[in-house]
Amino acid sequence: MAAYPWHDTVLTTYAFPDPDDETVLGGDVRVEIDAETGSIRGSQRLHNEVVPMSGSPQNSRASVLTAVRTCMPTETDVFMVLRREPRIPHIVIAEAWIYGIEPNGAVKVLRRREE
Repeated sequence: MAAYPWHDTVLTTYAFPDPDDETVLGGDVRVEIDAETGSIRGSQRLHNEVVPMSGSPQNSRASVLTAVRTCMPTETDVFMVLRREPRIPHIVIAEAWIYGIEPNGAVKVLRRREE
């Protein structure tokens, strides 16, 4: 779990697989919580499934995830790149575009996704 105070009235919380387990991608949820009442204002599943990674980051040039549920990379896609050692680029294949997340967290459009 990780929490971020987005506004004075909203606490954005992320639930994802064990951060010490670097063998999976996805499986994460964003939950917005009312900071005053503690009630859940909404939630969104960020990826369609949990995807096992093959091989170790030490032997990989990049990782790829196509299970994204949005039109662009999510906050947790960037977090996953920044937490992994060694840091390697990550490719996110979204609805219409293919994005690259650099080891420093920068997100770039690589190209339009072909139908």
